[in-house]
Amino acid sequence: MATSPFFTDQVFESREELMQWVQNMAFSLGYIIVTRRTKAKENGVVSYVTLICDRGSEYKFKESSSYLKQYDGWTLRVICDQHNHQPAQHMDGHAYARRLKENENKLLVDLTSKNVTPRDILSTLKEQDENNVSTLKTICNARQKLRSSQNVCKTLIQIVGVTSTNKTFSIAFAFIINKKEENYNWALTYLKLKLEECMYLHVIVTDRELALMNTCQQVFPDATRLLYRWHIIENIKKHYRQSIKSQHEWDSFCAMWIVLVESPTWILYTENYRKLQPMLSKYPGECIPLDSIDVFWRKLDLSPSTSVENKDICCDDLNQMLESCDTHPLMKEIPDMFHPYITHVQYVRGDGNCRFRSISVCLGYGEDQWLYVRHQLLDELLSSYDVYARVFTDGIDELRNSLCFSQSPAPAEHWMVMPITGALIANRFGVILNYLTK
Repeated sequence: MATSPFFTDQVFESREELMQWVQNMAFSLGYIIVTRRTKAKENGVVSYVTLICDRGSEYKFKESSSYLKQYDGWTLRVICDQHNHQPAQHMDGHAYARRLKENENKLLVDLTSKNVTPRDILSTLKEQDENNVSTLKTICNARQKLRSSQNVCKTLIQIVGVTSTNKTFSIAFAFIINKKEENYNWALTYLKLKLEECMYLHVIVTDRELALMNTCQQVFPDATRLLYRWHIIENIKKHYRQSIKSQHEWDSFCAMWIVLVESPTWILYTENYRKLQPMLSKYPGECIPLDSIDVFWRKLDLSPSTSVENKDICCDDLNQMLESCDTHPLMKEIPDMFHPYITHVQYVRGDGNCRFRSISVCLGYGEDQWLYVRHQLLDELLSSYDVYARVFTDGIDELRNSLCFSQSPAPAEHWMVMPITGALIANRFGVILNYLTK
């Protein structure tokens, strides 16, 4: 009886060494041997491995390897060395045979980093090992896997600034391997090195990434650190939405919250907070005191606005402005009986928020505070919703929908609905409103 070529008394130092020996022997005979199952001890260490032909359990070839403590190594025992199929004449037909070995993978990584083409990498591998049956597709797949492994777990950091016109601009980008303090520290330190001292950050807005927040404190200790408003709102939705069962009550809370955080002055912030307190008292949590917020961010509505407090207006300019009202083209559209009471005519931006801009101008805020007017009117509606619903029985839903918007431009369904919005304006701001229409 012929001796099996797999029979050996050799004790292998590791399981990998044993597998390499078995696969090399099988490869020389035209077969591929793979692992069928492994058996581990209670501590999880693999101590027994069953090997079979790669064509599955329907064939007879079978052997086992086990770790022997007395030899401090692995031994091989042949159970059955018969195959009921002929050996392969060309091993490149086996996908397993085309796999790259560990040393070949290392060489591929090195050559890829030096921008060597896949075709040249394949030629190099075949020169070093005449038995290598890898194909060009094997090399391309390995390179793709390499690129994927290099990009995985990398996080892109984008650092942006905000202009006075509420626009963002990119400052820097960085890739980090994971979200740890040392990686954030590296990115922010290099950013600081590129900035002049006068350009050091005074206010930093982030999400609640603790590692990033700690790093900001270390690299820019004098900067005020704030949480990004969107993350705060999402956190509120996550923790408080389930506590507020009524959709109407939830809508009221969201509207009052937006009005609060976008208060343009300290006085309005205090007033809006007072109005929100009854609802907050039903749920856990506490509003952030305004004194703890950096002065730069106390005006949470950063929409650009025009202030006349520091502008010099002479009498000649005022007289010219008053005289211009009589000759203004729009005066022809207004009945003569109102002309003596008109002191100023102004065009506002026609972006669908024009009526809110007009009200903001009339109240002395400037047209750029149209969003504040929107939120105030929505708050007025929701705070006395039952009362207004009895007055505006047919148009209450349309009125509410028209106010629930905060972008520019505004689509037609979010234009100011007149004359019913006039009641909200009069009640909210304590003014007499005249609405003229053809």
